[in-house]
Amino acid sequence: MTTMIGGLSLGMVNLVVVLVILGAAFLVVIAAGFSRMMNGEPQPLIREPSQEQIDYMRGVRYRTKVNLYHTAREILHDRNSKETNDMSSMA
Repeated sequence: MTTMIGGLSLGMVNLVVVLVILGAAFLVVIAAGFSRMMNGEPQPLIREPSQEQIDYMRGVRYRTKVNLYHTAREILHDRNSKETNDMSSMA
């Protein structure tokens, strides 16, 4: 026995709901296209950074690279000294 809603089977009701949702989405896309066509391109939300911000970020990247270099050198130095201590304890 199939369930009936308003004289339609449950499968048909589900199909109608899906088709209505797809139709609404299609209308939104068409409306957005017409809006863009009539009003032109929207202004970008993100502005270009100022020269002061560019200089600041350049300094941040430089400091990060220098700190990364020094940290890597310390790790290598610690690793080499540990290997030297291990070798001397084996002898």
